[in-house]
Amino acid sequence: MIILALYLPIVGYLYGRQGRWAGAAGWALLVVSVAGFGTGASRSFTWGGLVFLAAAIFGLMLVAFDVAVRARGR
Repeated sequence: MIILALYLPIVGYLYGRQGRWAGAAGWALLVVSVAGFGTGASRSFTWGGLVFLAAAIFGLMLVAFDVAVRARGR
């Protein structure tokens, strides 16, 4: 959880100053989902695993979208 508290502001700063908020949100969702699985929070409530899995997939799609938009703009 300490790594999560340090990682999210760094990603938000690095992506935010470039205006790439979709990429920042995608990485945040992906990292929070991995932390949820790693700490066992996904087992703490019914359907928790599916919720964290859906958040991870959505985060991955946001990162892919950010990469695609960035590559197309160049």
